Amino acid sequence: PDVVLVCTGANTHYEVIKNCLNNGVDVAVEKPLCPTMQEIDELYNIAHKNSRHLEVIYHFAFGDEILWLKNNISKFGKIKRYSFSAHEQYAWNEKHIVAPEKRSLGHAWNDVSVNLLSDIDMVVDLTDVKKTRELIDIDNESGLIRYAHKTFENAEGVEFDILADWMTMDKTKISVIDLDTGRIIIDHHEQIIYFNGECIYKNIPKMHRMFYQYDNYLKDFKFDADNEEKTRRLHKIIFL
Repeated sequence: PDVVLVCTGANTHYEVIKNCLNNGVDVAVEKPLCPTMQEIDELYNIAHKNSRHLEVIYHFAFGDEILWLKNNISKFGKIKRYSFSAHEQYAWNEKHIVAPEKRSLGHAWNDVSVNLLSDIDMVVDLTDVKKTRELIDIDNESGLIRYAHKTFENAEGVEFDILADWMTMDKTKISVIDLDTGRIIIDHHEQIIYFNGECIYKNIPKMHRMFYQYDNYLKDFKFDADNEEKTRRLHKIIFL
């Protein structure tokens, strides 16, 4: 094959991707790339050595609502804070134990946070970031992080806040962006954006939102020369 699409659990990415790159095959891989920066560095070294492409797919950033926001955010003022919460139905709710079939994803923070960061990265500078707060809850049975809530700040003082929750029976993904002119609220499942209570964008999907995200990503596919820099930037933040 010319390109291999890797969709296995994150803990298997390193060996699968290394094998592909060493056999002369380009790779596109579901986020996160790997559970550690050491493995990420090693894979990029192998890709460069073999003159191969290695690209991480950030499908959240190709949602219709985020692409619209990227092109229009400057009309609404200066961003002061970006808060993104994602609730996933990955636990047995009565005991909040992570379901065995979901454990190959890694854990709530590594699985969810890089998706949310890829959206935030579209409108906030994430090149110089420090972590200011974190709250983590661990599933005692599996040892996995099932709930994580972390706050960060960039060099310009813009705060961004990420909540990754695997302990709920709900399934929602909501962004709240505070600006000097008011507040934007985004329902990412329904692809609806509100500004100060008024709907300013609506494109309710007829199929699962991920169909549209991947359709936008693949329709004009070409390997992105900036993907490695973006991947390093986003993964360094989730490992802070």
